[in-house]
Amino acid sequence: MRQKIFWGSMLFLGVVIFFLTWSPRNNRAYLEKRIGTEVSRVYPTQNLEDLFEQFPNGFKLYQVYDYKENEQKYLVTVEMDGVKKEEPIRGTLILQDINSGEKYKTINVEYRDNGFVFDDEKEALKLWPQQAFLFQKITLNKDFLSTLKLKEKHYNTMNGSFGINYDVNLPEINAYLSFPASKSIELSFGGSNSNRNYYYSVVVEDKDGYYFRETVSD
Repeated sequence: MRQKIFWGSMLFLGVVIFFLTWSPRNNRAYLEKRIGTEVSRVYPTQNLEDLFEQFPNGFKLYQVYDYKENEQKYLVTVEMDGVKKEEPIRGTLILQDINSGEKYKTINVEYRDNGFVFDDEKEALKLWPQQAFLFQKITLNKDFLSTLKLKEKHYNTMNGSFGINYDVNLPEINAYLSFPASKSIELSFGGSNSNRNYYYSVVVEDKDGYYFRETVSD
């Protein structure tokens, strides 16, 4: 009797797992169309002020990445808000502890006249040498994604989260992150149906544990 209950429970669990993980939307073509179509609204955008054309009610830009200094590992975050067209896009550049989140440096930044202005130019150049967002440098769309080497994909039917990962070598991204031109990376995209508005992330990782994420939301 106990064996019947056990195998019945295992069968039920298997059915639940199947329905949680299987979806007609969990296929490459669907995800690349869904993600590629949306990220192409932003990638590329050279002038941040042009984002108001896509998001007239404003937008948020977020970037976080690993930073090393004197063999110590930190996090750098860049956060900027586009509140109203024809006003400066403002935000902060922050150096913080990778574990506790303690902030060591905070630099104010504004984007105006097609460029970034910092209240500490020297430190900003050290912490954020790109002085640009990734979407200012590369083009992304569903046709481009279809050419990449797929690693994995997922679509969660319970919460509507979805993502797709690729193993790639992309000179444009390597140059942006100051990686060797031949370096292989994992490039990932993610979004969620639970967000009623625009919210997409682009993530770069490597085999040594480096992490970079850029998110644009409205």
